[in-house]
Amino acid sequence: RIREGFVADLVLFDPAAVIDRSTFAEPFREAVGVRKVWVNGELVWDSRPTGALPGRKLPSLPVHSVR
Repeated sequence: RIREGFVADLVLFDPAAVIDRSTFAEPFREAVGVRKVWVNGELVWDSRPTGALPGRKLPSLPVHSVR
C-alpha cells in the first residue's frame, strides 16, 4: 500500500516508452521513458534530476564465492 507517513520509493514510467540507451562504450547514457521518481516520498527526478537527495547509503553485504 502507498500511504502517507510510510517510506517508499516510486517510479512513474510508460512501459511502452522505456528504452535503455546505454552501451558498453557509453555506460552512463540515460534511459528514456521514466517520467518521475520519488525517494522516501521526495521527488528526485522530474524528466531530469531535481537536485533532491533524500536517500541514504545501504550497507554493503559481504560477497561470498560460490563453489
